[in-house]
Amino acid sequence: MRLLYLSTVFPRPDDQTHGIFSYHLCSALAAQHEVRVVSPRSWLEWVRTRGGKAVRDGDSSNDRRQLRAIYPRYYYPPRMLRNAHGWFMWHSVQRRLRALLQTYRPECILSYWSYPDGAVANRAARVAKVPSVVMVGGSDVLLCDRVGRRERVSTVLRSASAVVTIGRDLRDKVVAMGVQPDRVFVTERGVDTQNFCRGDRQEARKRLGIPLELPALLWVGRMAPVKGLSVLLEACAQLRASGQRFRLYLVGDGELRSSMEKAALAANLLTPAGADSERSAGVSFVGIRAHHQLPDWYRAADVTVLPSLSEGVPNVLRESLACGTPFVASRVGGIPEISTDPANRLVAPGEPTVLAEAIARALHERPTTKLETVPVVDWNQAAQSLLEVIRRL
Repeated sequence: MRLLYLSTVFPRPDDQTHGIFSYHLCSALAAQHEVRVVSPRSWLEWVRTRGGKAVRDGDSSNDRRQLRAIYPRYYYPPRMLRNAHGWFMWHSVQRRLRALLQTYRPECILSYWSYPDGAVANRAARVAKVPSVVMVGGSDVLLCDRVGRRERVSTVLRSASAVVTIGRDLRDKVVAMGVQPDRVFVTERGVDTQNFCRGDRQEARKRLGIPLELPALLWVGRMAPVKGLSVLLEACAQLRASGQRFRLYLVGDGELRSSMEKAALAANLLTPAGADSERSAGVSFVGIRAHHQLPDWYRAADVTVLPSLSEGVPNVLRESLACGTPFVASRVGGIPEISTDPANRLVAPGEPTVLAEAIARALHERPTTKLETVPVVDWNQAAQSLLEVIRRL
């Protein structure tokens, strides 16, 4: 089968961690099928990186499965006309798309992220006269009301041949937006189970320079408002005030990093990454780590914490479970669907005191052995599930 995958959420030659799940899905599909990738890049991103590792319009085959990807630049006016971004993206990339469709005849066009990516994929599918499948991961649907895009997102989803959601909660949200239930399919996002698997906690801590006896909390992700980091820092301040010993490791980066570092410093929580002191409590900003480095962070942690205000079914928690580490997370979106072990704890979002109490209980009652039940699928299984949807069209 010949497939075309269109999404801005895909690794770039200068940023291999961006949309890493898209890479793994396409790699699994490419094991038995022919896959091409079109990943539009914002002109603002190109301007920001022009002095460094800028990636101009061009091709790349920089992975082990030799996925052929093009990265056409798309233009739009910043901070305005957001509901027209689908129009801007299409008119920016259509020349490259049409040229590709002249030589590569896909049997289906897949996209991840409903708007504007899904809008462009639907339009390309009409040009190619093939079905389109829009995959929904979470925030593109869950936050569309907040950013004034509900009608645009609804139109994209209703226009697709099929919609694939990660988890049942997202399926319900999509159906509520007017998509026919028989065109909405639920799949699971995969985990690289060869890398994300159980390992020795003490050995992982030694490799990472983490104190062996100090309770360790882990957060992984993009530092954005929806992730609830201010709630987490306030909970940490309460934990320290109660005498709880711990070290929180924040793995990732984003727009809020500077403000979160200032908040941690003001609360006297800031500690350098890799510090080996046994101080009673602290927060370390680790920064971005390559995907293959994350398993040791999960193995080293006693608990993974995710206090998000909105989520689909986050792979951070799936990866944590695959490594045998329980989590404390907000009871939002599809997270309850994977909270099957009693060692995991769910809390109401946006409440630091409740979060602090749940973390304290998790540390006090943490199991002496890693979790036995890991409700995850690997990427080959996830790819097969998606192919079953495509074959129905």
